[in-house]
Amino acid sequence: MNAEDLVDTDFACYMGLNLQPIKLTQDYNQFTKILTLKPTSANPDVMFKDIGFIKFGNSKVDPNFCDANTFSYTTDTKDVTNDHKWIYNLSPKSGKDTLKPLVAVF
Repeated sequence: MNAEDLVDTDFACYMGLNLQPIKLTQDYNQFTKILTLKPTSANPDVMFKDIGFIKFGNSKVDPNFCDANTFSYTTDTKDVTNDHKWIYNLSPKSGKDTLKPLVAVF
């Protein structure tokens, strides 16, 4: 009760043992001010032992841990400086500042 700060929750999931996000439904009750997280119809049989951790939040202000793009990068074509050195510029897929751009040199 009294979870007014969770009214704008727009994502929820749990991570299983393989660290793949599995979506949960979220329902905020304005009267009781309670946020309820439930399994979706796609994964109704959630076993407590299979839950590594639960993440939820407001994607406008929180990193969306339920979206694989939050922790993924894209790369441009490699810049070959010579036969022994390749450079890749990596950019966060989400387009947000959750991750910093990287440069990979091989």
